[in-house]
Amino acid sequence: MTAILSIILLAVFSSLFAEEIPISWEADKAESYMENDKITKVILKGNAEVKKDSLLIKGEEIEYNRQKNQILIPGSALLLEGKIRIEGKDLLYNLKEESGSLKEVSFVNPPWYGKGEELKIEKKGQYLIKNGYITTCEFFPPHYRLKAKKIKVSVKDKLEAKNLTLYAGKVPVLYLPYYNQNLKEGAESFFGFVLGQDTDWGLYLLNAFTFPLKGYSASYHFDLREKKGVGVGFDLKKKPKDGEEGILKTYYIKEKDTDKERYQFNYKYRDAWEEDEREMVLLSEAHKLADREFLKDYFYNDYLEERQPRTYLSLTERKPQRFLNFLVRKKINDFYSVTERLPEVNLSFPLQNFGKNLYFRSETNLANLRKEIEGETKTSVRLDTFNELTASRRYKGWLNVRPHTGLRLTSYTKNKEGKEAFRSLEEAGLDLGTKFQKHFNMKNANFLHIVEPRLSFDYQEVSLPPEKLLNFDSIDNLHSDKYITAQLINRICPKEEKLDLLRASLKTNYSLSESRFKDTSLIFNLNPRANWSFCNESHYDIPGKFWKTSTSNFSWWKKKHSFNLSHYYQNEGSNSLVPSFYWEISPKWQAKFTTSYRLEEKDFESREIVLYRDLHCWKSSISFYRDSTQRSVFLTFYLTAFPKNVIGIEKTFEG
Repeated sequence: MTAILSIILLAVFSSLFAEEIPISWEADKAESYMENDKITKVILKGNAEVKKDSLLIKGEEIEYNRQKNQILIPGSALLLEGKIRIEGKDLLYNLKEESGSLKEVSFVNPPWYGKGEELKIEKKGQYLIKNGYITTCEFFPPHYRLKAKKIKVSVKDKLEAKNLTLYAGKVPVLYLPYYNQNLKEGAESFFGFVLGQDTDWGLYLLNAFTFPLKGYSASYHFDLREKKGVGVGFDLKKKPKDGEEGILKTYYIKEKDTDKERYQFNYKYRDAWEEDEREMVLLSEAHKLADREFLKDYFYNDYLEERQPRTYLSLTERKPQRFLNFLVRKKINDFYSVTERLPEVNLSFPLQNFGKNLYFRSETNLANLRKEIEGETKTSVRLDTFNELTASRRYKGWLNVRPHTGLRLTSYTKNKEGKEAFRSLEEAGLDLGTKFQKHFNMKNANFLHIVEPRLSFDYQEVSLPPEKLLNFDSIDNLHSDKYITAQLINRICPKEEKLDLLRASLKTNYSLSESRFKDTSLIFNLNPRANWSFCNESHYDIPGKFWKTSTSNFSWWKKKHSFNLSHYYQNEGSNSLVPSFYWEISPKWQAKFTTSYRLEEKDFESREIVLYRDLHCWKSSISFYRDSTQRSVFLTFYLTAFPKNVIGIEKTFEG
């Protein structure tokens, strides 16, 4: 009889709740209270649960006030919604407004975990933790925590706090008057710093504060250098959306030791869209620097990426049968050599089929050029057109023949003497090529050996030698020549795979005009196994009988080890051997060793040992570096949840 009564009460109460707010519930026992023949309150006892949409509320006893749409749980309470888990005591929650509060609370929204004396649910997805902490470490007690009187969490948006203290275990290590962390996927950490000592800077502390904005992220830099002084900067990054992205970087410092004002203003923008069966791309960059060495001295990674940054505006229109580009390139740094294009328009038509095996392509370029040549600013308007006709045919099923002829016409408003000039270039050539292949079997595996010999004959005749023209770019350096190019390509690959196990390309040029060979190049790649490879690219000067450049690399790797050996050679330059070794000692420890040995000088140019340690919620590394002028120790930390922002500590010693 009791079981039947419980089933009846369950059906009645669930239907009554549904009249107000669509909820469902489960419990071992239910009690109802009525006023004026209406149920005003229901008490659920024993494994009680109330569910509304994706929200699940649990407790040993749940009191539901139907008139106020309010839930009260004395004692332990649990709220679950998606990945969010909130545990606490004395829950008071309004189902209609989706707001409430708990005491002695623990909060989980991976990768974030928190605790507090009280938690207020301000509205769906927004929480306020009072007198508590937040961390990305799920252990208790956590390895680190961010503690504040009030921490505001907006799920999938941001985390915000004032007067926040960073604790490592029980030790306070950092105070921040304000903290704002973007919680969106791929977001950067709000705060990052690098602490160190350098010969040129002395003691230094580099700080970056990042704030999320709608569609953007803004970063403020406040850097302290013992010998240089205070440096400040502001970065604004437009988040990629629909093909549009951009970044603005600014920085300023007045150096204490030199009294120089040094700065940068860097801007990059890209937008791409499609309309009316055409692709449009807008590119823009501007780089204003105080001097040539600024990036090298203060932003070395940017310097390595582009040692002479360009300033330009480019608009490109692509159609299936046409390419049109408008370009403006301006010199805004006096210490760089730049060919200014004010502006330049380029129109080109890709290969057009004019009949069986007959093709035509055309390029036209109009540019207003300016450049400093031999200490003087030279200008000229240049109109350049190039038209080429080619044919392609295979004879006897094995010989590929490609004859081509072209005409380049170039006019200048000024030549080297300041007078108008006209130059014509006639070119013709014949490309021959074939392919031989043979199947063979080795160790029960089928392979394919492919040999591709290629031979080209080229002739070009200019009406005006480059010595009489202003040298703005490669178009102005074209000269008369007749030459033969020979190339031999050897490939070995598995029969059913496209990846080459071996590829070797030998290429050389012979000048008929000068009756001598010129450069020879060799490119060699070997990938015989899945865990090692070798590659080499070399260039040999035949008339001078010397190697100009050579770069070789051997790589071997396994699950927990890897070894790399590189050789770099440049005539009258570097000749170095660079080995490196990586070892995963354990799941928490890794090590890497790298050195550079100068073969001519017979000494070490640099040596570096790096130890990596997984600290669970943190990852860290310590680097010991030494070269001919200095030694340094560099310690880095970053949160596993936010690998983009590194905290670094560096110590550099002379000698």
